[in-house]
Amino acid sequence: MNTKKQISIFASAVFALSVFVSPVFAACTLQTLGECDQAGLMSLISGLSTTTTTTTTTTPVASFGSIPTGFTFTKNLTLASRGDEVKYLQVFLNSDPATQVAASGVGSAGNETTYFGNATKAAVKKFQTKYGITPVAG
Repeated sequence: MNTKKQISIFASAVFALSVFVSPVFAACTLQTLGECDQAGLMSLISGLSTTTTTTTTTTPVASFGSIPTGFTFTKNLTLASRGDEVKYLQVFLNSDPATQVAASGVGSAGNETTYFGNATKAAVKKFQTKYGITPVAG
């Protein structure tokens, strides 16, 4: 998978998860990613796509299997949301064992659903913790 697609999926997931994130502002950096609004994310992505960097990694790049090329999240997903965007969010979350929706059965890798239930919400919170995104209280 190419870097631009990974950045696009990551940025789309952050946007989709924004319902759980504290108030946003337009200035967006990698350090303030959890506080970015959509315009700030797009600006950051634009800047990243024109910057060449060298990255060394010791783990393989995750595959996003069933997420269509060029897919973009367009809705704020919340508890009880339904649809393909929920399924693609679960696919994205399941690409990292630290943020997986479920280890086996419903919601696990290859068994993603179109329903945003408590397991998906818990996985979103794991994602937020991993990336230092502060959830909204409540």
